[in-house]
Amino acid sequence: MEATEEATRQRLRIAHEAAEQTEKVLEQTEQATREAELTTAVFGALKTTHYDELTVDEISKRLDDLSTEELRKVREYETRNMNRETLIEQIDRKIRNNS
Repeated sequence: MEATEEATRQRLRIAHEAAEQTEKVLEQTEQATREAELTTAVFGALKTTHYDELTVDEISKRLDDLSTEELRKVREYETRNMNRETLIEQIDRKIRNNS
């Protein structure tokens, strides 16, 4: 009986470890999906596929026609990637002015 209980415990431990690994993969997939959605939204709003090559001035010129939601996404993308304070401040001003 002891061997059966040990085998059962071992199988449960393996199942638990597999479940933890699956959870980690799901979290990574969800994060990658959110990042891809954000990138797609920002590139679409600014009509570019080369955001990281644009200067603050070039991006600033493209902000005028964006909705508040689009501005928030650009701000989030900028903060996660280039994190240029002057651009973030400009976006914040535009968001406040739209409110």
